[in-house]
Amino acid sequence: MNSRFKIYLIFFILLHSILFSNNEILWQEIMQGCYYSKYNIYYNNEIADTVNILKLNPRRFYLKIFYKEKEKGLPEMYDIKEWHEKYPDANIFINGSYYDEYRKPTTAIWMEGVCINRKNGILNKGALFYCLQNQDGSFYNDLIDLNSNSVDVAKEKFFYAIQSMPILILNGQIVVKKSDWKANRTVVAKDKDGNIIIVVTEASSKYKSFTLYDMARWLAESDLNITIAVNLDGGYESQLSIKTSKLKYTTIGQWETNGTGDISKQGLKIKIPVVIGFYLKN
Repeated sequence: MNSRFKIYLIFFILLHSILFSNNEILWQEIMQGCYYSKYNIYYNNEIADTVNILKLNPRRFYLKIFYKEKEKGLPEMYDIKEWHEKYPDANIFINGSYYDEYRKPTTAIWMEGVCINRKNGILNKGALFYCLQNQDGSFYNDLIDLNSNSVDVAKEKFFYAIQSMPILILNGQIVVKKSDWKANRTVVAKDKDGNIIIVVTEASSKYKSFTLYDMARWLAESDLNITIAVNLDGGYESQLSIKTSKLKYTTIGQWETNGTGDISKQGLKIKIPVVIGFYLKN
């Protein structure tokens, strides 16, 4: 092994250990069955990203998908803070999946048992985050791979559900490809104990958060014990609002790079048509 290769190898190991340092995640219970952690990731002694992490007991909450079309088919649009002001009974709001130039969802969603946008074989891709209501009135929430799940999504009467893609982690393994696109990220995941994990990044002006592959790598190397994770919409659409008796916090995506370069617009609070609300079960 020549000296130059040794230097490159040492540099790679140091970069890997600094950028993806696996310090212990410290949890704060913000309501019954829901824990929160704010985790800083450092590079060269600078904060490269701040990660908001929520861990929810799947039997202690239910979720709702919010999407409503107004006159002429145009949907209601609010930023995440405005959504929470409109529906203050929710404990947590995050952004939903993708939408087109007409602000209509491009992935399937279920609202009160009715599926919207079931077309073009879209149900065969990505993952589904759903809430089922049992006959006794209780709820159960889960995240499943749509390629190999045991649930008949074409017939199931979901209480609420949302489809998204790409899958980042499946069976504990990274399955997303590498890319150069960095942006604020919102991810829904499940750990080995069945808890639902929500991750929303805040990024920084210098490092612009994660690529999808690096997001998957950090999740896989963390102590979250992730079995499956799927990406929701990112960039300016990556948004989070928490309102409990113990914590009130809002963050809205500011950073994004793509093939054209840095397109970040600091201070922008983009309005989005689809959001996911989380409610503590009484």
